[in-house]
Parts: sequence; structure tokens; C-alpha cells
Amino acid sequence: MESTSETNQLLLPSLPRCWHYDVFLSFRGEDTRKSFTDHLFAALCRAGVHTFRDAEELRKGEDISTDLIKAIQESKISIIVFSKTYVSSRWCLEELVKILECKEKTNQVVLHVFYDVDPSQVRKQTGEFGEALAQHQQRFGTKKVSQWKTALTKVANFSGWDLLNDADGSECSKGGSVGLKCLQKQLLCNTLKTTRFDVNHVDEGISLIKLRLQSKRILIVVDDVNHESQIEALVGDRYWFGSGSTILITTRNVDLLNGLGKDCEKYNATVLSFMESLELFSWHTFKDPNPLEAFAELSKVIVSYARGLPLALTVLGSHFRSRSSIQHWRADFEKLRKIPHEDILNILKISYDALDVDTQRIFLDIACFFEGGYISIEEIVTILNACGFFAQSGIKTLIDRCLLRGKDYYMHDLVRDMGREIVRQESLMLYEKRSRLFSCDEVLDVLVNNKHFRCLEILRFDGCKQLKGSPNFTGAQNLKTLSFYGCSKLVELSQSIGDLERLVELNMSFCENLRALPNSICNLKSLKCLDLNYCSKIKKLPTDLGKLELLGVLNARFTSVSHVPFSCGSLRYLYYLTLGQSKDIWGYEYRSVEPISSSDANLCSLETLQAPYQSMQHLDLQMGSLSFLTFLDLSNSYFSTIPFNLSHLSQLKELVLDNCQNLQLIKDLPPNLDDLIARHCPLLENIQVVSGLHLLSVSIYKKPSSDSRSALLKFKPFGDS
Repeated sequence: MESTSETNQLLLPSLPRCWHYDVFLSFRGEDTRKSFTDHLFAALCRAGVHTFRDAEELRKGEDISTDLIKAIQESKISIIVFSKTYVSSRWCLEELVKILECKEKTNQVVLHVFYDVDPSQVRKQTGEFGEALAQHQQRFGTKKVSQWKTALTKVANFSGWDLLNDADGSECSKGGSVGLKCLQKQLLCNTLKTTRFDVNHVDEGISLIKLRLQSKRILIVVDDVNHESQIEALVGDRYWFGSGSTILITTRNVDLLNGLGKDCEKYNATVLSFMESLELFSWHTFKDPNPLEAFAELSKVIVSYARGLPLALTVLGSHFRSRSSIQHWRADFEKLRKIPHEDILNILKISYDALDVDTQRIFLDIACFFEGGYISIEEIVTILNACGFFAQSGIKTLIDRCLLRGKDYYMHDLVRDMGREIVRQESLMLYEKRSRLFSCDEVLDVLVNNKHFRCLEILRFDGCKQLKGSPNFTGAQNLKTLSFYGCSKLVELSQSIGDLERLVELNMSFCENLRALPNSICNLKSLKCLDLNYCSKIKKLPTDLGKLELLGVLNARFTSVSHVPFSCGSLRYLYYLTLGQSKDIWGYEYRSVEPISSSDANLCSLETLQAPYQSMQHLDLQMGSLSFLTFLDLSNSYFSTIPFNLSHLSQLKELVLDNCQNLQLIKDLPPNLDDLIARHCPLLENIQVVSGLHLLSVSIYKKPSSDSRSALLKFKPFGDS
């Protein structure tokens, strides 16, 4: 939220062409990036001030990057935020020296903010500032530190702001008193047409608002709220104001509105229609509601790209207004599709910067890999949980912040592009140093040139129809998710896959020509999810697969695997196991599982089991003791009657026995069973149920003749009235 007149003073009506930025922000990230600096940056952007704020990823190594030096040189104004650990960073000090140099050589305007620090400590380098510089002197020498001290003294004597007296050391966006007092005073003065109010603390401001405005019928717009303290300090209750008053609150975080009571009406801002978008774009580009004929078709393409977002249409319209030829338009638009316009990026990134680290990583994964609708929301949650994220919590936050649509996890194209640009900025030229690769050309460059992708955490080859072999994974020690989904020509995996010690999920679904898994896969000690669905040419699983101690999901449906390796009987975290040619079932959802304490119980955590009995018989399973089992499918088994007692499976809800050609009797059904399915069992004659069994749905399909039909029977067991 913007509250002070100082920001308005930074508005520059026109800048010489040599200035690329209006403002350069110099600050210590760990002190203020997620607090004061974040709020200051947002306020400057809203006021139309083109501001440079570096990404944390740029601050690597000893020497200040050329990108930062260039940004300082191309800025009209520098604002330095002195915080408690500012001088602990050599980067900050080098920025300071460069800023001072630009002031002396190019008359750059330099302003500063003392944020929760004593100005005298900055000017005289005492206290924590002095201690930090003393440590620097041991490492960098007297000459360098003397240069830094001189710069500190000079800059600290320039005009600026002192926020030392902020009662709780925070800013308006986090509930700090300085910004809130300014806003309270602004509300009182603007409403009562006076400048006489002094607000000494937030509580006093609340009392004054209640006292002076309780009889006023007013309209209040509280724009871009990002913390509940802003609502509490300004419009805490509708009864503070006169009858008929209207309060409008806009926010990026819907959670802030949930505590306002049932009589609060909430509306989601909708995007513009295509025709409305074209008109807005045309006004900003051509100063007319319709595009010029020569530019009409390309204007429609650009408008479609903006997807009804007014901010983007306004920025893009202004951008293309200065391009006079259709060739320039095409060239610029091609670039913008890969690298978003900086003004759009900066505004959208405000919402990203407000997220915690875990949710930021979830956002980037969805933006890079899962946006597009080809992966179900259940699979997205599964993959993210398998990577160690708190997926449900993070996704809810993204939905509440309007970064993601709840019903299908759709992400606006520009929001998606913003996420991908954040990843691109991690390393502009060296693709292999990025945390995520999502462009086919970039992935190909890394693989063909045999580059080490040690920074990658997720690598997906989904749908690469021409891929016949996997790359060498040596050096990719940070990889957590690896997917070859739908790589129908893939024949083999490199033995180097065993080097991926942090790999959590391996998805080989629909790799129809994959013949076998390398034995080295048994070295993946962190693997929790192995999906081989529809790998129809795989005939056996590695003998030592049971060494994957953390494995929770093993999906081998529609493979040619005839039995589960004996070693798998010791997988105490495995809760989802499928094997064979049985019916489709709902996808798995990955989560952490705590096994029961008994060290003797094989596969003790199983909840879903789908496999012919003979494929597991050698495991010496105590089937009747699988107390967590909720779904059991023993289709295509050879037994004449189920060779274990089902009655102890108290959690079992569904039992499937399709195509059991020798099955004659079903008995000892568990007490909470909801569905029994036994189709194509020609010898089945008897189903024994016990008193007290719940209402049961039974589907029997016995006769394979043309006039037969499935019988769906609902009945009550014997003994019920």
C-alpha cells in the first residue's frame, strides 16, 4: 500500500534515454527482502517508477556481478536501505562504492533509509557496523575497508529517512506502525478536510477514526491490502463509520477477507473479454479504440497473448506504440513470448515474492512442468509431495493468492511466463546451472553436449517420441524427479541412473519398448515412487528391488512381470502395489507413511494391492494381517477359494476377483466391505456372508454367451431384519 508523499516525489515526467531505470535499490536481502524492501519495491512499481531490484540468485561468488554494475550505472536514482547486517555483505559495500562513484561522475541522485539502525553507527562505523568491518579488514585488507568506510560516511550524510523509531521494527506491509500511522492520518485528514491531526501510535489512530468518522457516510477504498493489520488499523469494523458507508478492499490474498464476517461480499476480479482487450490495447497503442488496418491481425495475436489482463494490455500497448513498422512488432513480440516485459514481470512478481520458500518452489514447478492440463491434479500433488514439499498447503496458498485456478490448477500464461523467467534468470547463458529445464532446445543442448546438470531438481522427457536411450546422469546429484512418460521408443536406461542418490520419483509410464530396468536402480536409496504403468515389454523386476527401503509406490500394471521379487517383502513403507493386467483404478497420491512397529510383518503398510495371488505367494505374506488394506484386487488368480481369512481386514472397502477361472467359493467377507466384484468366474457358485455385514454391492458376470448380462445385486446379509 502507498501512504506517503515521498514516493510521489520520485515520479519522473521524462528521463533521458541513457537512464534505463528510474531507481536502483541497494539492500541486504536477508534483512529486508521479504519485508520493508518488498513493500517499497511494490509501492514504487504501483507509482509507475521503473525500479531495479536484483534477484537473490545473482549474488553468488566474491565479486559484484557486471549485471548489477550496469544496473547502477543506468539508474537515475539509487535508494540504499541500511539495515543491521548491511555491511556484513561485501556485495552491498561494493554497490555502495559504485553508487557513490555514479553520484560524483553522473550526478546520480542518492537517497537512503536507516531501517532499524542508529544513523550514527552508519556514519561513524560503530556497534554492529564496526564489528562487521573489523572482520572484513582481516580478510580484505585495510585499503579496501578504508574505501568502504569513506563511502559509508559520505552516503550517510545525504538526505534520507530514519525508521529507527518504528515501534516493532517492521513496515506497513507487515503491520509496522510507521506506515499505518501515515495511512490513518491520511484517512482522517482527507475525510475531514484538515491537516491538524497528529497520530502518535496505531491505537490512538483507531480511536480517532471511531470518534471522528462514526457519523460520516463515506466511501473508503483500501487498495492492495497484503496484511491483516492494515484492515484492523483502517477499517476494523463497519460500525466505525456512519450508516450507509461503503468499504471496498482489494487484495491479492483472499484469506485476508475471510475474517470479515458473513455480511462481507466477495468478488473475484474477472479478465476482459477479447473485444474489450482489443479496445484497451488499441487506445494505448494507436490512441483509438480500433487498431490500424496494417497492424490489425498482429494486434489480435498480442491481445490473445495477454489473455484479458488489463495490466499486460496497458504495458504492451505503450510498448508497441513506439514501434513504427510491422517488422519491429513481429521481432519484439517474438522476444516477449520468451522473455516477459520487465514492467509486467515486476508487478506479477510481487505476489511471488510474498510466498514462503516452499510455496515458491511449488509455484515454479507448476509453471515449468505441470501447467497445460496434460497431468491430473492428483498426479501433480503426488509428484510435489514426493519431492518433499507440502503440496496441499502450498497449492491452497497459490489459489488464495490468485496465482492458480482451483478446479484444474490452470495458470494464466503471463503468470506462468513470470515463473519461467525467474528460473531463466538463475543462469542466463548456462542452461545446465538452472534448477529446472523446460524448453526442448535447452534440454537438447545439455544432453547433446554432455553437460553436467548438477543444479537440476526436475527433469521431464514426457512425450519425446524419438528418444531411444537416456542420457548419462553422472553429476546430476540434485535430481529429485525424473520422468520419461510416453517415451514410446525408449529402449533402455543408462546404468548411471543409480548415481541419482536424491531421486524421489521415477516415472516410466507408457514406455512401451523399454525392455528392462538396470540393476543400478536398486541404489536409489531416496526413491519413493516407481511408476512402470504400461511398460509392456518389461518381464521382470530387479532382484534387489527391496533395497529401495523408502519405496511407497510400485505401479507395474500392464507390464509382463509375473511376480514380485522376494526382496520386496521387506518394503515396510510400501502402501501402493499393482501388478498384472487388471482393471484401471484411481491414481495414487504420494504421502509419508509410518509403518507399524512389528519388524516381522511383510508389506505391513499396504493400503492398495492389485496383483494375482500367485505373483506374491512366495513372499510368505500374512494377508489376513494387512490391517491398513482398503482396496484388494486378486483378479486372474488360480485358487478355488481365497486361501486366507478376509474377515480380519477391517478397513477393506472393495474386493475384486475378476477372471478367477477356478474360483468356486467366496467366504469370510470383512465387516466394512462396500463392493464385491467377481466377473468372469465361471465356477463360482457360492458367496457366504456373515450377519452384521453392511449393505453390499455385488457385481457378478458369469456366462460369456452373447445374451448374458452383468447382474448388480444389492442385498442384506443373513440375520438382518
